[in-house]
Amino acid sequence: EAELTGLASRPEPLPVAAAVRQAAAQRLDAINPAARGLLLLAACDATADLASLQRAGRPLGLDLAGLAAAVQAGLVRLAGGRVEFTHPLLRATVYHTAGPEARAAAHRALAEGIDAGRDPLRRAWHLAAAVVGPDEDVAVSLDRAAEAARARSGFIAASRALMRAAGGDEP
Repeated sequence: EAELTGLASRPEPLPVAAAVRQAAAQRLDAINPAARGLLLLAACDATADLASLQRAGRPLGLDLAGLAAAVQAGLVRLAGGRVEFTHPLLRATVYHTAGPEARAAAHRALAEGIDAGRDPLRRAWHLAAAVVGPDEDVAVSLDRAAEAARARSGFIAASRALMRAAGGDEP
């Protein structure tokens, strides 16, 4: 259903106002860097499933056990094999307070942990979020992902992928 509406192709949370971001950032300051790294992975991925986070965290030296600090701080909860932020603004704050290099590294790690045959659109979006400027390989991945989405009647997701592959912003 998310793919049909195009939501599956928007892994990044929307921006939040500076004052709200600052208030939420104070809560994040209480947790250790490993937990913050795992939260960034979860914030970068709309599905935030534990298996994906584990695969992405491994090359970054992050272990899922680090999520315990975030759970204890009331920032996230674990349910149904997923990490759920206790408030949507926390996800946005984690994402937008991380530097561009950290976000790119998180998206790259997530992309590398996704099987392109199983979830080409999600992988392509993470690849696209990890690069700055045009990238031929990423454009090809987005084009292939659009074709796969179109084959499953995911026309909005396909349109967004093609727009991104062409170097434009998604609608």
